[in-house]
Amino acid sequence: MRLFLNLFLALGLCGGAAVFAEENAQSVRVNLNVEKWTLPNGLTVLFHEDHSVPLVSYQQWFRVGSKDEVPGHTGLAHFFEHLMFKGSKNYPKETFNRVLNAKGANFNAFTTTDYTGYFINAPSSQLEFIIKVEADRMRNLIISPEEIKTEREVVKEERRTRYENSPEGYMWVALPELMYQNLPYRWPTIGSMKDLNDSKTEDFQNFYNEFYAPNNAVVVVAGHFDTAQVKKWIQAQYGSFQAQKLERPKVTPEPEQKKARQKIVPWKVQSPIVMVAYPTVDVQDQDSYALEILGTLLGSGESSRLYHKLVYQDQLATGVSSFNYAQVLAGKMMFIMNLKKGVSPATAKKLLENEIWMLINKGVSAGELEKAKNQILTGQVEELKKVSGRARALVYNEIIFGDYKRLFTDLEKYLAVTPEDLQRVAKKYLVPEHENIVIIQPQ
Repeated sequence: MRLFLNLFLALGLCGGAAVFAEENAQSVRVNLNVEKWTLPNGLTVLFHEDHSVPLVSYQQWFRVGSKDEVPGHTGLAHFFEHLMFKGSKNYPKETFNRVLNAKGANFNAFTTTDYTGYFINAPSSQLEFIIKVEADRMRNLIISPEEIKTEREVVKEERRTRYENSPEGYMWVALPELMYQNLPYRWPTIGSMKDLNDSKTEDFQNFYNEFYAPNNAVVVVAGHFDTAQVKKWIQAQYGSFQAQKLERPKVTPEPEQKKARQKIVPWKVQSPIVMVAYPTVDVQDQDSYALEILGTLLGSGESSRLYHKLVYQDQLATGVSSFNYAQVLAGKMMFIMNLKKGVSPATAKKLLENEIWMLINKGVSAGELEKAKNQILTGQVEELKKVSGRARALVYNEIIFGDYKRLFTDLEKYLAVTPEDLQRVAKKYLVPEHENIVIIQPQ
């Protein structure tokens, strides 16, 4: 019951948020005051009022990511994370760095394989202006060859810094190429260097015209505001936009993996790094809850099984982590091991497989499972304590699942996972034949 009490205290202090706990069962339920509104053009808007502080979080996400690209035109989704700050018809590029900064706002954007998000956190007195800016760049972005040329070099340098000159970063390029034959997850979100060089102005314009449309977007407004008034502002700015026909690339399913795959990459490093991934399930699958807890139990934090074995007990590694990475089309269970100098990657992989075997055949204790659940639930509750965190959680669930209310039942589904569930998913998905291994080997 201590877990439930902590959850209650954490969320009960937040304006507009509550969590309910039942003492007699594994039941925790989040509840937020949310209103969902859909315009005739398909734009979905979520309103969450919280008048505890005079701040607002305005987030505008689009159902477009690198999975919506095609070979030869990769990197477009991420490129717009840059272009969207370069000015629109009614608001020049100085609007963000100069005007919004002066108004006390902070803002940013991010791109994933499945979606792209933009957010502005600001004093609530600036909300009407923020709505005007965000609406204008949804459909009136200025896509100029000059800005594309400038940002192309910025993105290329980002790719060099994050991936080509970083052994850890490069593994995130090498692994999807090894793991996927058909799915559009096989290229990195940032795209290939060739495609970045070859992309034309019309490629960007066509991508923007199709995917940056009201029927492909979800807006969430969270914080100190009046819903009736904000509806009028949104209707005035977004109401005239037309829905677009969305034609996403056809996806060919992955064939079942029959044997392990491995890639060794020589690098000027002192010690090896090993990344192992197993195909799991897409984000909609109910097994994703047990898989997330499994990843936490095996390799999240210094008290996890793998950290205790490889770092403390055998002293073979300086760091270990594991997690289930769920996506719209497919997921993967990830293990990353930073080994000590001279340690063989084969030895580390064998220890990993042995820990998986032990879990499948010996199971987990009730206390170990409860600790893993506590880690996940505490992280989620901490996020919901912030207005911007609640906004992000609401828009994520609406974008991915088509229903923000899924947020309200997530905690219960984590709590329902049993030790037998962990054994079942480990046995089903973490099999040696399904391993995809990338090794950074010291030259």
